Amino acid sequence: MHVIVNNDGSVELQFLAASDQAYTVEYSADLVRWSEALPSIRGTGSPYLWHDDGPPGTESLPGDQPHRFYRIRVEP
Repeated sequence: MHVIVNNDGSVELQFLAASDQAYTVEYSADLVRWSEALPSIRGTGSPYLWHDDGPPGTESLPGDQPHRFYRIRVEP
């Protein structure tokens, strides 16, 4: 996964999304409580660029938080 922090406080995650595989991006401020970003992702076999610019996908703009961690969960 490649992470880009933009000047406007948004964050972009780039990762290879396998064809027809479902993924959920999760985020956390403390590595203990994780929230799911909406919507889930369906891979196409190409690199995927996911953009976090706050609501409605996540509860707040990443740049407004002291810390934000991300992980990508592969769905069964």
